[in-house]
Amino acid sequence: MECWQSTLSVNGEEKRVITDSDDYERIEENGVTREFYYLGGNIILVRQTGKDDILCHAITDNQGSILCIVNEKGGKLFEALYDAWGKQTVLMNTIGFLRGYTGHEMLPEFNLINMNGRVYDPVLGRFLSPDNYVQMPDNTQSFNRYSYCINNPLKYTDPSGEFWHLVFGAAFGGIFNWMTHGFQFNAKGLGYFATGALAGATGAGIAGGMNVAMAGGSFWAGAAGLANGVSSTGFIAGAATGASAGFSAGLISGAGNAWVDGHNFGTGLLAGLSSGFGGALSGGISGGLSGGFDALDKGTNFWTGKANISTAGAYSVCGDIPSDIEIGKITITGKYVGTYQNVNVYESKRLGSIENTFSAVTVPERGIIAAEGVFTSGAEAGRAMMQHEFGHILQYRKIGAAAYWHVIAPESFASITLYPSGHDNFWTETWANYLSQGYFGGAWLGGDKFGYPAQNISVFNATRIAATKMYGKYTSKLLPFIFF
Repeated sequence: MECWQSTLSVNGEEKRVITDSDDYERIEENGVTREFYYLGGNIILVRQTGKDDILCHAITDNQGSILCIVNEKGGKLFEALYDAWGKQTVLMNTIGFLRGYTGHEMLPEFNLINMNGRVYDPVLGRFLSPDNYVQMPDNTQSFNRYSYCINNPLKYTDPSGEFWHLVFGAAFGGIFNWMTHGFQFNAKGLGYFATGALAGATGAGIAGGMNVAMAGGSFWAGAAGLANGVSSTGFIAGAATGASAGFSAGLISGAGNAWVDGHNFGTGLLAGLSSGFGGALSGGISGGLSGGFDALDKGTNFWTGKANISTAGAYSVCGDIPSDIEIGKITITGKYVGTYQNVNVYESKRLGSIENTFSAVTVPERGIIAAEGVFTSGAEAGRAMMQHEFGHILQYRKIGAAAYWHVIAPESFASITLYPSGHDNFWTETWANYLSQGYFGGAWLGGDKFGYPAQNISVFNATRIAATKMYGKYTSKLLPFIFF
């Protein structure tokens, strides 16, 4: 369990004390103690001195910034807006809530954000201290180590202000290598620690990069921890990830330790290669097995991480569907490529490519199936399509399975079959965009630019959905079938 405490003092007088531990936060200010229990699924229990407990729901955008907190009756307790770089404007705060941009602690007295590893200034768009690493050597933005998310805050987030998988890898590798060489408190001991730290950080970075690359994403984004949900699964991907990480870490540790022991360059290199190949073998086997069992847990193929997904449950169809695909009648084979807002994502060549024509299909019970690169490339057009598809997930969650199957699904099918050129303006699509716009807030990419018009559901359609939820599937058949 990780626990830390911060104190705000003004002229030597203690004003506020914050204690954090995992999913718990306590704020002591002006003689009042407030406790926040983060229960998962954006549910928060608020406990305040002298008041009844409040069970709340936090509404966030796609980056995890907290836009609003409501109580069980829907009443607002907290509301805030953010600009692209994270500057917060609080519209309401009746519970003394101090978190905001991407879920981090706000420091309103200083107009700063505590991102744990470093402190960030949203006005300047810069951290107050430099990153310890150049995260993406092939991206010139990485060489400004004070910059936030390589100067692209709408695409990336920085959950910790550091890239902790690299830091943890370095710390663990350094300490372990030092321990296995006799706990030496001298120059040699420092050399062993440095060798282990470099091997650990390199192995962790390459593991992250390969895992994302095997899904079709950017190796450097994965290595830097900026892949935003992109990941691979299956024995093949796991073996490639484990073998590459094992080889790189083994090469560095084997050669480095030999050189610390005083061997010449050639001998050290041979020792590194020997250790590297051994690491590749063990890493490949363990990584493959881990990836394979992870694939089974996700309902995909043990070896490839692919899934055969029936489109019989699909109603959200977006983009130019290839003519040989009859939605509702075929099965699409898609490769698991990660999660988007906790929804599984698959990519398939059958639906095109982000570089040419591309499309996507949503099966709420399974996830989103999109063309190659729609999710993994991070391209703006692909992100806009993912936001639209997630709007259909929001519909499903909002109205439930019965109304989905008996109102939205058949009418969306009819729309794309009878009037495909106008499908984007059909009510099931515009309502999905409306829900998506509300969810993603200022980061929403819909509208005219990518052809995702947003409009709230009409009274007529809302009434039909409500009736279906109340009286069952036969009610929808008694109401007129009208497109508008």
